[in-house]
Amino acid sequence: MDTIQSFCQFLDKNWYSQNTINNYKRGVASFLASVRSAEKATIKDAENWKNSLDMNNRTINLNIHAVKKFYFYLNYIWVKTKLDSSKILCCREVREEQPYLEKSEVKSFVNWVRWNTKTELEYIRNLLLVKMLWETGARIGELLNVKWRDFGEWFSIKV
Repeated sequence: MDTIQSFCQFLDKNWYSQNTINNYKRGVASFLASVRSAEKATIKDAENWKNSLDMNNRTINLNIHAVKKFYFYLNYIWVKTKLDSSKILCCREVREEQPYLEKSEVKSFVNWVRWNTKTELEYIRNLLLVKMLWETGARIGELLNVKWRDFGEWFSIKV
C-alpha cells in the first residue's frame, strides 16, 4: 500500500469526511509530484510548490493544510523528514461577512416547504433537512452526504 493510501485510511479512522479525504489526497499528490521525495523535501520546496499553485487563496490554504496533516501523519508513523511543516505559511484570506437567515426567515422557509411539497413523506424529509441545516450550521452538501456509517456512539455525526 502506498503512503497516500495509508494516509487516507488514517484520515478515515480519525472521522474525516470522504470529501475532506479526497481534497487532502489531491493536495498531497500535487505536493509530492513537485518534490523529490516526502522525506527529503525542504521548506524551500514547500514554498516553491505553494507559489506554483494557480488557485484562489482558500484552495491554496486547503492544500497547505493537507500537506501539514500529511507530515503530521508521517511523524506519527515514525518516518523521519527534513520538512518542519509548521513553517509552511498559509495565505491571508480576506473574508466577507456571510449573510445569514433571521429566525423569521427560517419560519417563512419552513412554511414554504410545507405548502410546496407533494407528499407527507417529502414534507418530513424537507423539513428535517431545513431544521438540520438551521440547527447544525452544516452545508447542504455535507448534510446530503451523511450515511448511516457516519453515525458514531451516542448518534454523534461525523460531517
